[in-house]
Amino acid sequence: MKRYLTKAVLEKYLALIPKSVSIGVSSGGFEAVTGVFGYDCLDLSRLKDPIFWTFANVQSTNNAIANFTARYGVLDFEGRFSDYDVEMDSKWGKEFSFPLEIWRLRQRQFRSWWLLHASKRGEELMHSAGRATHFPHVQDDNRFLVPTCFEGVTELIWRGPRFSWTTSNGRLGVNVSARTLWQYVALQMLFTDLGVLRKCENEKCPTPFFVSRRGNQVFCSSDCAERVAKKRWWDRHGLEWRRKRTSKR
Repeated sequence: MKRYLTKAVLEKYLALIPKSVSIGVSSGGFEAVTGVFGYDCLDLSRLKDPIFWTFANVQSTNNAIANFTARYGVLDFEGRFSDYDVEMDSKWGKEFSFPLEIWRLRQRQFRSWWLLHASKRGEELMHSAGRATHFPHVQDDNRFLVPTCFEGVTELIWRGPRFSWTTSNGRLGVNVSARTLWQYVALQMLFTDLGVLRKCENEKCPTPFFVSRRGNQVFCSSDCAERVAKKRWWDRHGLEWRRKRTSKR
């Protein structure tokens, strides 16, 4: 029997950039980011720093969330603006709104996935992120029924990423396409090699989540490494240094 090796490729994602973004209050009385979709698109696959890296590190303040949305687009956690049945041009000029607290909740969830990856518990990450109740999906109203192998029985299926099969030189491959920016962010992380995702050991690092360039890297930058080294030296030798300095006076 001939064996086929399957290679998965994450397709690029074109994010629709808002024409305007502001902080306001939703109809339910919650603080929310509101705005209007513009006409320009951004190819997130061509960013210098991967978008999932940026999302993990962005501050969770109101202004930081609004700035992230203005620069990269709406994450669309519930798939309300999913392109499953919606053409890109039908979103132009359309208003959007999402609660700030939901954005923060999803970021905390995403950071927990990152830490699972960093701790080399990849199987647990895949199990968690792969479940319909956890992995980015479109909202309940956009689920659809499909028949199962049992006669007369249907099952509710989430509309997740698109998959298309390809063949090249006798090898089977699959292209994966995100329907929303939120799905793309999560997929980018899942397509990253296990073990390269780290959290900086500088507890005061403002952007602690990073992709390591070597196996033993524990700091995101030389600046963080130097700061921690100085702090550790001071913790060990600071008292003695102060004594010697005082005795010379």
